[in-house]
Amino acid sequence: MSESQLVQPKISLLSAEQIEQIHAYALKILATTGVRVDSPPACQLFASRLGSAAVKGNRVRIPPEAVEWALKVAPSTIDIYDRSGERRLRSNSGFPPGRRPHAGTSGSGTGWGPDLLAAETYWMNHLTSLMGMVGLAPFVGDTLGSKAFSATNVVYVHEIIDQALCFADGFRLDDESVGLNEIDLAGPGGNFLLAETTRRLFRNAYYPSPIFPRWSLEKWQAQRRPPGHRLAAPVYSAPAGDAPTACRL
Repeated sequence: MSESQLVQPKISLLSAEQIEQIHAYALKILATTGVRVDSPPACQLFASRLGSAAVKGNRVRIPPEAVEWALKVAPSTIDIYDRSGERRLRSNSGFPPGRRPHAGTSGSGTGWGPDLLAAETYWMNHLTSLMGMVGLAPFVGDTLGSKAFSATNVVYVHEIIDQALCFADGFRLDDESVGLNEIDLAGPGGNFLLAETTRRLFRNAYYPSPIFPRWSLEKWQAQRRPPGHRLAAPVYSAPAGDAPTACRL
């Protein structure tokens, strides 16, 4: 499939000119305000490379040319190791944007566990990350300002990432997927109930959640109106190897 036949939604936040403007601001801040460096050996290294005038106490002012040089010589990938010295992952190693989940202590976790406040934040974070150029699916499971971690949130975030990936992967746009022949055969006012494309794709018309059942109102009422987390309880207690896999329509 050619690139022109695949529609992939993307988010574009800044224009090229705005990116250059932000970069210029960053260069000016580093050169004038500088940064605080609490490591004496690092301050000595900066002084030896930039000159003693660039270092005053623990404040280091970095000239633009040094920043531009560092950007050019910085490696394209970085190996990340665990505490035992084993390499666990390599950044920017060919993974599409957002395919690598992340949980940290950045202070960005919102909500008090698996609640509505956390839900809206997770959806915004993961959908924009997967449609943009972010290398991580951020804030997986963190809550209460990233001071706590919720295993229930991890399961729910898996559901969000799964659906966001399906959306971000896009859809085909060509003669076959549009169904021009079937549109012509149905004619104005016709329907596509018996069309070949309908028979082939109707089972994948809706997202098949591996966590939450898609019950009708009547069935939910017949089951005494259980809350969603009770229906997902078997998934929460499943072993790690039984975690649901990502949806691919």
